[in-house]
Amino acid sequence: MTFETVCLTEFDDRLVVELHRPQARNAINAAMIAELHDICVMLERCPRMLLLTGSGQDFAAGAEIGELCERGVARKLSRESTGRYSTESRGCRFPRWLPSRAMHSAGEPS
Repeated sequence: MTFETVCLTEFDDRLVVELHRPQARNAINAAMIAELHDICVMLERCPRMLLLTGSGQDFAAGAEIGELCERGVARKLSRESTGRYSTESRGCRFPRWLPSRAMHSAGEPS
């Protein structure tokens, strides 16, 4: 089985999965989710320990926000939150609490 967004190394007692999108800081996109799902199915058939790592300097930057915007997920999340908006990115609005919580704790105005 070949993958585009992860590198899989199999051992008798474990699987080593490396998130492999270093150009995007290993941000998780739909293709990576599908590949990770396939690996979980493999683990159900043959249980082993799973070691998850990231290539490059970052483990994972989180979700691929641009892809979420294209799929409309970010807008849905925004509507289901508090309804307060403060940040726009790539044409999407995000709930105010997402970016401002960390800034507030750092002492900067939100």
